[in-house]
Amino acid sequence: MGRVIPVVFRAPRSLRALNVSAVGFAIAACTSAAFIAADPMRWRWSILAGLPTVIVGSVWAAMLRGKATVAGRVPVGWVLSIPFAALNAGLACGLAFLWDTPQTPMSFFGGLVLGATFGAIIWVPALVSVLVLFGLPIRRAQKLAERGLAGEERGEAIVGATCAILSVLAWLLARAVALPHPDALGVIVFHALALLGGSFGVLATVVALRREARRRKFVERVEAEQEPGLRVEETTLGKMLVRVDTQVETYRVARAPDEELIELDQEGRAVRAMR
Repeated sequence: MGRVIPVVFRAPRSLRALNVSAVGFAIAACTSAAFIAADPMRWRWSILAGLPTVIVGSVWAAMLRGKATVAGRVPVGWVLSIPFAALNAGLACGLAFLWDTPQTPMSFFGGLVLGATFGAIIWVPALVSVLVLFGLPIRRAQKLAERGLAGEERGEAIVGATCAILSVLAWLLARAVALPHPDALGVIVFHALALLGGSFGVLATVVALRREARRRKFVERVEAEQEPGLRVEETTLGKMLVRVDTQVETYRVARAPDEELIELDQEGRAVRAMR
């Protein structure tokens, strides 16, 4: 007899932070490249559109990993994607207006409103693309992690690899279409965005894959009954990793907040269970 407690693998904060940065810089590089492609003489789009995207995109990526939901089903991060996308477009448009007419500060607010409203023709398709490329892998990994047999690292690896690939593609696009221009600062900013997005993405992918490999070895030992107190059980949702608490006389599957977290060492052995 005993209480059965679901065991969950969560990605460490360091890996999440790495991918949050990777997403912010990768989206910024892609946004900058798209504007540069539309207006090849203006590298300054990496400043006007790229820099706001780094900030807004990073905050959005962090919120997307939250567990809070609306109506018990839709993640809050997904709901907030719409105002975040509108804000990002508004900031870019506002800065562009202010750059062209610096002596009239009110032009920034006019551009902000224009970008957030009529700019939807651009930012809505971009938002859908971002959610498909980044949101879905993260959400899928979170759902799998709740069953214990898969960790969030799987989704983080996909996101990291996506960031790296998109950063490279953005750099190639900008280099192919942009003409030489004396705007040295814009060139430097763009290359920094692409370099950081790609580098953080590659690093996050490597870290996530290594942790995923350790997790798989751990689950294999559980299935071979080499980890005392842990086992893989069949449930209505499929197989689930659980720990049996023999200190109680009831036998049931506990739900949150009784859910436990497992931390693994470099060899893939459980070193700590965390509430």
